[in-house]
Amino acid sequence: MKQFSRMIAALGLCFATQAFAEPSAALITALSDADVIFLGEIHDNPYHHQSQAAIIAAINPSAVVFEMLSVAQADKVRDLEFITAAELDSIIGWTQSGWPSMEIYFPIFQALRDAIPYGASQPRFVMMRAYKDGAALSLGPVGSLFGLEVPLDEATFQARVDLQFRAHCSKMPREMIPNMIEVQRMRDATLADAALTALGQTGGPVVVITGNGHARNDWGAPMMAQHADKAAKIASLGHLEGGVGNPGLYDYALVTPTIERNDPCDQIGE
Repeated sequence: MKQFSRMIAALGLCFATQAFAEPSAALITALSDADVIFLGEIHDNPYHHQSQAAIIAAINPSAVVFEMLSVAQADKVRDLEFITAAELDSIIGWTQSGWPSMEIYFPIFQALRDAIPYGASQPRFVMMRAYKDGAALSLGPVGSLFGLEVPLDEATFQARVDLQFRAHCSKMPREMIPNMIEVQRMRDATLADAALTALGQTGGPVVVITGNGHARNDWGAPMMAQHADKAAKIASLGHLEGGVGNPGLYDYALVTPTIERNDPCDQIGE
């Protein structure tokens, strides 16, 4: 019943309006009840980061986990007094990491206050091992805490293959996609692990900044965190653009305007 009521709330938030609005007081109250809150995003949409920053400022979590930061980068952020986005970018090497501009992410860092930042980005060799040997082997004993040793059921596997194929403009050889799914599963588990580690060390609440794909309940990091800690209260929020996206994948959802961007499939030859 609780999950059903959350889904109805998400649907109401998504389709009541197509204009972006600050997160409502009711949404903040609902999210504040959770121990770990996954805040999804489309990485290059600044509205999503403004909303995430507003939620962090209102909830005042004890820790914020970033998909985008390594442990070393997060440690640097802990000791910084932020003056400008450019200075933070330079100190932690944000531009070199390939994420969209620090300018659009900077409001999140400004909202941290006393929240401790945690990094959940894995080094390249771990991702390569997940690609070659599978998610479970890439993380060792930690992987079993998040169910990585259990193969995906056939329906979920095929759904994920189809999703990845479309995401790569239907151009990628399908035989490569299962390996990519293993990398995604490893990243979901890493996010869940960082979130639960932060919860254990700080007492929570913990906010996780990540892509919508990792924030979904059916096979993403929230599911893995709940698998590892049955007692933890987990909530997820997806930030969607316009009428695109499935709000039912999250406990809550917010709609923002769609930003103008080039179609990446236009860059891919036949």
